[in-house]
Formats: sequence, C-alpha cells, structure tokens
Amino acid sequence: PERARDRRGPTGVPREPADSILLYAGNHPVFVVDAYTRRILERHAILPAGAKYEEIRQLCERALASEAHAETGSCAPQTPPRGSCHRPSPMSTAPRPVVAQVFNEMHGLLVGVGKAYCLKSKALCESCPLGPLLPLSAGKAKKR
Repeated sequence: PERARDRRGPTGVPREPADSILLYAGNHPVFVVDAYTRRILERHAILPAGAKYEEIRQLCERALASEAHAETGSCAPQTPPRGSCHRPSPMSTAPRPVVAQVFNEMHGLLVGVGKAYCLKSKALCESCPLGPLLPLSAGKAKKR
C-alpha cells in the first residue's frame, strides 16, 4: 500500500478512489474517506469543517485499528444474504486481515447512515441512529 499511497494525490490517482481500490480490491487496511464520512464527523464535531483528507483518514484508522487489534488473524466474509442476484467473487470471499474488514464494515455503515440520514441538503438527526451521539449543540447540527 505504501507504493500506491505515493501515487495518490494531485499528480496521480485521487486519494478516495486509490484508497477504495486498496481496501476493497486489495484487502489492504486503508480507511476510505468520502463525503459521507466527512459530513458525519463534521456534524458530530469530531473534526472541524475543512479538515484535510489525510487527517480524517489517520484519525479513523487510529480509532478503528485499536478495535481491530483486539481480534487476531484474518476473517473471510460471511455468506451473502438470501436473494443475492449473483454469487460472490473470489475476491469477495478471500480471507482478509481483521483490520481491513473493520475498515470495510465501518465505511459501509457510514455510507448507509450518510445516504439515509445525514443528507447534504437536510440532516435527519431526529430519526438517525447516531442522533443521540450529537454534541450538546445538536440543535445547530440538526439545522444544517
């Protein structure tokens, strides 16, 4: 992943797609920062508005890596839910490091919350499962 990270940025592949490829296709433990992640962390006052990509990525990786290191080994994704329209690919069923699985799952959860509740134009904090975790100035965040 270090060589791939060197290629990210203004002269190479943009950071978010590069990190997505590293995590999802390569099973490397790299957290993907997207608009949903940024929006949720900003609205919960975890990061200031305008925080840099690397600052957000490193914060998430540090916070989640300690959780992942509590477990050891590697894990293989579970069987797909009934009704899946296709069989999982060999890449999807390949064993991956626990930390990569934790990053994968957390990113997916943040995307789900972002799409359903933490909308760009209107935050639906009252019905969001993360609503109770808003800072004391939640009234301010709800109006964003």
